Amino acid sequence: MPPLTLSVVGRDRPGIVAAVTGALAQSGANVAASRASLLWGSFAMIVAVEVGEDTSIADVEAVLEPVARDLGLSVVALPCGGGAPDRNTEHCIVSVYGADRPGIVHDATAALAEIDADIIDMTSSLVGEPPIFILGMEVVLPKGVTIARVQSVLGSGVLRDLEVSVQPAAERV
Repeated sequence: MPPLTLSVVGRDRPGIVAAVTGALAQSGANVAASRASLLWGSFAMIVAVEVGEDTSIADVEAVLEPVARDLGLSVVALPCGGGAPDRNTEHCIVSVYGADRPGIVHDATAALAEIDADIIDMTSSLVGEPPIFILGMEVVLPKGVTIARVQSVLGSGVLRDLEVSVQPAAERV
């Protein structure tokens, strides 16, 4: 079976990652990649898992069912979309910040979608008082789209009231 993507969501508490990955390891599944975050008291994790040829999605969900029940988690398993990312594409880091208002994430991501840029990582948060909204994204650029073009698209229109920075991913710390 091709790799699976698991999403795990629930109220935060210590031991969630250990319990989920322990059940996967005991079943012979291999965690190939993962991301986890705490979002306002809710824990969220996405895991790419390699499983045996004869292992079904139902098998993986059955292995995780006791963990999900005991920890109050929602677990969903789906086939992975397309394998490991292509490392030969140009990436950039997009930062957007400014006074908070509804729609910032939509406005930024809609502008990127219009130029077929692919968001592969995104984080946002409110900081300070009054709240300042911060949005950070790693973006894969389609062939022919430059960082200057991304800066122009994001720095105009509905985002013109915000600070927007676009840097090559190779320059990130």
